[in-house]
Amino acid sequence: MYNWIAPSLTSLLLPNIPWLILFIALILSLRRDKRAWAILVPLLVSEMALLGIDKIFSMTPVRSLTEGLLYPFVNPIILSSAVILLSPDIFKRKRWIFSFLRTLLIFWGMGLLSLLILPEEMKNFILILYGVATLGFILSISIARNITRKNFGLIRFSLFLLLSTMLIMIFFFMTFMAIQSAIENMGMPSGQFFQTAIVAVFLSLILFVSILPFLVFCMKNQFYLERMIMILRIQGIMPPAIDSEVKTDPRTGIGC
Repeated sequence: MYNWIAPSLTSLLLPNIPWLILFIALILSLRRDKRAWAILVPLLVSEMALLGIDKIFSMTPVRSLTEGLLYPFVNPIILSSAVILLSPDIFKRKRWIFSFLRTLLIFWGMGLLSLLILPEEMKNFILILYGVATLGFILSISIARNITRKNFGLIRFSLFLLLSTMLIMIFFFMTFMAIQSAIENMGMPSGQFFQTAIVAVFLSLILFVSILPFLVFCMKNQFYLERMIMILRIQGIMPPAIDSEVKTDPRTGIGC
């Protein structure tokens, strides 16, 4: 006989708190400017892309490694990106380290709320892995920004972001696995190094794809382009409104 067990209140509420934070950030931003609602466009595209990737992985031999993990692992990064674009004022401080730490806290906080519902046997490992992955990803954004900030372009920034993400993820993941092996007094076979590198590359691609809609959208939307310029402190790029050739919808700020 099947005994149905009702889900706990914690398991129902915790995964939705990041969405609640996003909703509050959107409402506060809408009170300042009605064009803020347009963030829903890249958010929905990213969510659909993540669900599609998760579905594809579920039909591959690696489904046992990603089943139930991919969405809760990557979704906080998508939501964090949206929250950051809705709250650019937190990046007005001149010192780069303050902006970096605030970004890291947002990513870690959203991830913690999303991943706490995982089973106990994998929770600590996944939380550490998420912390390492997001730290590497934010470092990659910083590196790509420093390389391209004086002559910023979407393709140029995207290429440097993807390359730096892959290299940092491979380095971080191999270091993480080597430390874990040392703690457990187990050697790490050369084949496992190769597998770790493959996992790091795949995760880099997924993280890159998850925020690519936001990058493309910001380049087409005057309102959010100005916010991206403020957040990344980039140069060599002009908002569309300054260019007389570009027309934008006054209600959304999206280029026509």
